[in-house]
Amino acid sequence: MQTLSKVTEHQLDTLMDIWLTSNLQAHSFVPSQYWRSHEAEVRAALPQAELTVAMTDTGRIVGFVGVQNGYIAGVFVADEMRNQHIGHRLLMHLKQRYAKLTLSVFEANAGAVRFYERERFVISATRMAEDVKQVAYEMTWKRG
Repeated sequence: MQTLSKVTEHQLDTLMDIWLTSNLQAHSFVPSQYWRSHEAEVRAALPQAELTVAMTDTGRIVGFVGVQNGYIAGVFVADEMRNQHIGHRLLMHLKQRYAKLTLSVFEANAGAVRFYERERFVISATRMAEDVKQVAYEMTWKRG
């Protein structure tokens, strides 16, 4: 795992590809245009976040997590690298650095909810995400 201090344009392109593909695949219950309409916003926000990346031996980014003030904006893994514990390793890296982490996940994304529960996150609040008309959970992990 590596924390990026400065994101290159090439790295940003890779992160955005992983971000969009992951969201489209994980959120079939959300219209794809929703994600596409937020691309510019996310592209501008990514370099402002603390970005931890997973890389292959050749230096190719295959997953990442973005954090701002203990809030995980998302855990994203390239399609061909899923189910290889990359998301787990990314979260383990963050758990060493933070005493508390929070995130938001759609209730309908049952696989992600199960993943975060296995990672010892608990549902701490429920809200309606009005922009996509989906129930979202806030999930929290605390050290100790």
